[in-house]
Formats: sequence, structure tokens, C-alpha cells
Amino acid sequence: MLQTINNPLGKILGAIKTFQGTTKEQKQGNKTLIDTLREMESAYLEQMAKSVPDYDKVLPKSTGGTLKTYQEKSHDELQNQAEDMVVGDIETKINKLNQTTEKKINDLAKKLSSSQEVMEIAAEKSQDKLQDTTITNLYNATNKGIVNSSIYENLQQNAYDIYKEELIKIKNDFDTLNSEIEKEISVLSFNKQTALREFDLEKAVKIEKQLDKLKSDQQATIASINSYNKKILDAETKFQQDRVKTMEKMASEWRKAKDEQYAMEKMSGYTGDNLTEMNKRYELAKDFYFSISKQNAKKLIEQNQNALKEALGEVYYKRLYEENNNR
Repeated sequence: MLQTINNPLGKILGAIKTFQGTTKEQKQGNKTLIDTLREMESAYLEQMAKSVPDYDKVLPKSTGGTLKTYQEKSHDELQNQAEDMVVGDIETKINKLNQTTEKKINDLAKKLSSSQEVMEIAAEKSQDKLQDTTITNLYNATNKGIVNSSIYENLQQNAYDIYKEELIKIKNDFDTLNSEIEKEISVLSFNKQTALREFDLEKAVKIEKQLDKLKSDQQATIASINSYNKKILDAETKFQQDRVKTMEKMASEWRKAKDEQYAMEKMSGYTGDNLTEMNKRYELAKDFYFSISKQNAKKLIEQNQNALKEALGEVYYKRLYEENNNR
């Protein structure tokens, strides 16, 4: 809602209180009233002019045209692209080779891991066997009373020697298998590297030709995009210029319509914000003129007819005049 200047009534009544009781003082109060009403009129018109709808929010922001972008690729990037385009089948072979080699290596690793588990189980069994044998030897030697004899010591040593030989055999078997697996993995790796070198040689033959084509295509693409973007930018520049003119025209027409409505309502009657504003002004004028004698008020109202009509409008001026006469 449009606003008036702050506390105009206090300003007028202050002037009345300061100059109360003489025609000169009443004229001074009347002048203060007229000045205040003019200030209210000026402030209201200024605020009304600023309340133009935000046409920027309702009008399209742009043509909607989208600039094309293109990230120019470096020589190395085009080189990589050329490789991808011409050696798709080779990459498939490489992937298959990697998968096959990896699977074989994994299978060998699983075999080695399984063999290690077998070795550990066998070692545990040998240890259990050694423990059982030594306990049995101790039991028999105790029953025969030869625990402290060399016979008993030989039996225990023999059991330990057997256990030691079994562990050595288990370890040797595992080391042999581990060595064989390492050789197999080495062969697999060698064969893989040999195949990869052959793939590289096959790939190099076609890359240079494809690279030249990609460079040529890229330059043609850049030229086409630049031409397209220039058209979009030119269209957008014109659109923005026309848009500013349109908003200015719409704002001007809106202000003109509001001014015409305001002027018309001054003659016929107010509505909306105009009604609220004029009620404030009318009450302000009424408070002043009704604070002095009817005759003096009538005289001042008639003397300031043009200023009051400008500030209050025809309808409220007539109402003020009639209400003063009828009080």
C-alpha cells in the first residue's frame, strides 16, 4: 500500500498550537496544511511512479538460444581417440589376453595356496604322530624300568628323526611345487608381454591416418560452431535491446494509465490505494479547518481552492466545503 510522509497531522497541529487565536496564526496554520498536502501529493506520486510492476520478471529473459560449446582436443587427446577408433578389435584381444592370463595366474595361486594348506595339515599330523610315539615310548619304558637307559633315549631320538625327515620331505615337496608355479607364471607373463608388443605394432599402422582425419574434422567443427554461435549472439543482442524498449514502453503505459486513473478519480471518486491516501489527506484538512471558526475556515478554503482541489480532488474538496458549511 502506498504511504504518506510521516506524522503530517502532528506537524500541522504543532503549528496551530504555536500560533493559536489570531487570523495571522490561522493563515500560518493554513499555509502549513497546504505545504503538507503538497508534500503528501509529491511523495504519493513519487511512490506511485516507483511501484511500476516488475516487467523484468514476466517477460522472457532471452531468446532461449543456447550457445554450443566445444572443447578443442590436444594432439595427445586426438592421438588417444585415434587409437580407440582403429584398434577396437585389438583392445578386445588385449582384454581377453589379460583376463585369460589373470585367470591362469589366479588358478596357480589357488593351487599353491591349497598345497600350502596340505603341507600344514601334513606337518600337524607328523607332529601329532611324534607326540603319540614319544608318549608310547615313555609308557613302555616306564613299565620296563628303562626310562633312564640309552634304549629309551634311542627310541625317542629315532621318533624325532622320523618326524624331522617327514617335515623335510613336506617342505621339499612344497618348494618344488612353488618353483614350478613360479616358472609357469613367468612363462605366462613373458607370453603376455610378447603378445602386447605384437598388438602395439599392429595398432601403429593405422593411427597416423586416422589422426590426420580427426584434426581436419575438428577444425571443420570449430568453424561451424563459431558461425552458429555468432548467429545466436546477434539474435540475443537484438532481443535484449527490444526487451529493454518493451519494458520501458510497458512501464510508460502503466504510469500513464495510473496517472489518468488518478486524475479521473480526483474528479469522480477514489478507489483502492487512492482512496486510502485521500482519506488521510481529507482527515488532515478537516482536523485543521474544523479547529477554527466556520467562517474563517470557509474563507481559507475558498482562498486555497486550487491548491486544495489539487491535493484532495474535486469530490473531497466539495465534501470539505459542504461539511464545513453544515457544521
